[in-house]
Amino acid sequence: MDKSSLRWTRESELLVIEKVRGNECLWDHRDTMFLKKTFKRQLYQQIALSIQKQFPALKGLTADAVMHKWANLKKTFVRELHKTKQPKSGSVYRSKWHLFEALLFLTNTISADGSVCNYSKQQTQDNSPASMVECLVQDEVVDGTDNVDETLAHILDSSSEVYSPLSEAASSYPRSTSSGTQESDSSRVMPVCTTNTGVEEGSEDENDGH
Repeated sequence: MDKSSLRWTRESELLVIEKVRGNECLWDHRDTMFLKKTFKRQLYQQIALSIQKQFPALKGLTADAVMHKWANLKKTFVRELHKTKQPKSGSVYRSKWHLFEALLFLTNTISADGSVCNYSKQQTQDNSPASMVECLVQDEVVDGTDNVDETLAHILDSSSEVYSPLSEAASSYPRSTSSGTQESDSSRVMPVCTTNTGVEEGSEDENDGH
């Protein structure tokens, strides 16, 4: 189904938000399942089927269409949130967008520049241009129709530093302690994706930005 032909309503958009919010691995980079590409696509497919049952007008809704809608909802929320944090001089901006409050749970995943940050280096580089680029990639590539290059160029112009994914990968390996033993990943406490769709975890290890 052509995504542009879908007849979304406020109620169906709220259902998308409700379903995605219930599966933290779809929006929270700290979740242990966040990088599981196949697993997450299965979740989006289950969400699509669930939405179709409640909204027959969206018959034929696909996982890609749900991902596209979710990406656009996030980007609209980011713009609105950014306006509230940087209002015009002498004014206070209050968003009138009807879905703003429903998406406030994303606030803690927003980076300093106002972009949705799914790969932020939380404790060390949250405000660095390289980290901002990393944050933007996941949200801009979903539908391929937005000004990704323009946004990245604007950020990179402010710094010559380029973040390497290899450094992020290296940080995920067990670290040696002073006693010579390695620190196990099991000792790190991370949230688990909350799923209500019955999808079983796959064995894939692909990294994913959706």
